[in-house]
Amino acid sequence: MKRFLVFVLSIVLACNTFAADFDSLWSSWNDISRHDTDRMNALYYISRDVYLDTHPDSARYYAEMEFQFAKELGNAKFMAEALSLIGSSYKIMGVYDKAIEAYLESIDLNKKTGNKYYIIGSFNGLGNVYLSMDDYVSAMKQYQYALEVIEDIETLVGKGGVLNNIGEIYRETGDHQQALVYYTKSYNLHKKLEEYSGMATALLNIGEVHKVEKNYQD
Repeated sequence: MKRFLVFVLSIVLACNTFAADFDSLWSSWNDISRHDTDRMNALYYISRDVYLDTHPDSARYYAEMEFQFAKELGNAKFMAEALSLIGSSYKIMGVYDKAIEAYLESIDLNKKTGNKYYIIGSFNGLGNVYLSMDDYVSAMKQYQYALEVIEDIETLVGKGGVLNNIGEIYRETGDHQQALVYYTKSYNLHKKLEEYSGMATALLNIGEVHKVEKNYQD
């Protein structure tokens, strides 16, 4: 009974936190005295941080608001950012054709603006859509594009996630040794950057491979 009450309390606290975050961000969006960038960021964070993982349809709604406002301002950077979120929401909902369309538009805009940091996320997101569709060849192609940009601009940001996703392809296709190679690379890079969520994901994936292989020692 105590565990149940703790569980319920955790949910209540989480809901209260999200509600507070939404109220604060929504207030920022509605404050027309604030800079346009602040207002677009508010919609972005409402979409990504408040709704994306739990209510992707609501996340898409606010991302589309961001897109329309950015379009009115002629701000291609925020249009591309919003499109990437729209793609993520469609992917979570399983509407893959719409997800692909949104990500391709985001990639096109990022290419036009030369925003290479954002294009990494768009390539990675598009790869995730193809991965969900079991189209491993197309997924790998997008991840490789992302890695090429990462190498081109000499950054480590986002690389751990891409490496982990390549590991997913190898795991899904039964090449467990290669999966471990990429999961391990991902873990080491996340560790170097002190990205603890990424470290945890990589370790869980490594554990899953060892479980399938019935290798309980490593």
